[in-house]
Amino acid sequence: MKQGRNISFYIEIVLMLIISVLAISILANAFSKSDLSSRKAKQLSDAVTLAASGAEVFLASSSENDVLKTLNEENNASLEGSDITASYNDDLQPDANGKMKMTIHWDDAGEFVNGTVTVFYGSEQIYDLETGFSKEGGR
Repeated sequence: MKQGRNISFYIEIVLMLIISVLAISILANAFSKSDLSSRKAKQLSDAVTLAASGAEVFLASSSENDVLKTLNEENNASLEGSDITASYNDDLQPDANGKMKMTIHWDDAGEFVNGTVTVFYGSEQIYDLETGFSKEGGR
């Protein structure tokens, strides 16, 4: 009779250990997914901030060269055709080797100038913003 109690006790301990391990693994998985979601949300928030700044620079400029002059700090920006590309680090500071890149496409369509601001993190496109202004009507 005493041996039967011991076996029941050991079975109960083993079951509690299995349940505890399962609970810990489920919680660890949930925390790792929340960390990934948090990083993605920060990237999106930074991309929106960068795109809004780029759109403001676009709207305040009269040419691609004006945009380049405004964005180029520490040689982080370049002009290729009608695309201005500027690089930033993870803190949104100008950095020629930064992973965050903003491209502003200047499209002069006669009386109206269209602009597209695209933000990339590495090679992944994070955010896209279209804007424009009329040459005659102001901005």
